[in-house]
Amino acid sequence: MPHVPTAFASSWGAWAVFVSVLATQLGVPVPAAPMLILAGTLVAQGAPPFWQMLVAAVLAVLIADSLWFTAGRFYGRRFLTSLVRFSLSIDSTQIEVRMFVLWDLIGVTAWASFWMLGGAALQNQIGHMFAYVRGNGATVIDVLVLAALGFVLYRWIRRVQFQQWLEKYRITPDQLDAMIHSDTLPVIYDACPAEVRRKEPYRIAGAIGLDPGFARPHRSDVVGA
Repeated sequence: MPHVPTAFASSWGAWAVFVSVLATQLGVPVPAAPMLILAGTLVAQGAPPFWQMLVAAVLAVLIADSLWFTAGRFYGRRFLTSLVRFSLSIDSTQIEVRMFVLWDLIGVTAWASFWMLGGAALQNQIGHMFAYVRGNGATVIDVLVLAALGFVLYRWIRRVQFQQWLEKYRITPDQLDAMIHSDTLPVIYDACPAEVRRKEPYRIAGAIGLDPGFARPHRSDVVGA
């Protein structure tokens, strides 16, 4: 059965998993999944212990997520407003620190275990792939770099598609103002959380607030009604 070079594991080991996952969670556009899959394959081949790789991944996520959590607590709305310019999906919630750490720990353990167990289950196929790569003069690092480049290209394409969608369907503030002052008033929904709406100094007159905790919008939150 073809094997992935174990020299990679002995040289880098859990540090490779830690650095890869930490970079991904901090926002660097590189995928952590290929490294976790490779780690699972190496574990199945008897190189490093499973717990060592798993702890490295869990610690990396907890460190990165704690930094984001702390930044959100200290800088709040301003921080998210700046961050949303670089991300396609930003969700904000208010949660107790202990609950955040607990659910983050459960989530990252399941996430890292999924990819590592997948790598262990596909060790034969991955071994054949690396045998083919070595036969053509490439290395494990080359494969990981190609995976990272493919991930960045995919994300860039998705971002361009999203921007094209926005250009097609969004309206400008001037267009919205003209609609508000026309004979046919538009229906405007404000999807910001109620607490955020209360703190915001500026809101759209006539906007109906949407509360995620309720099935229907609340007319009592209508501005200017």
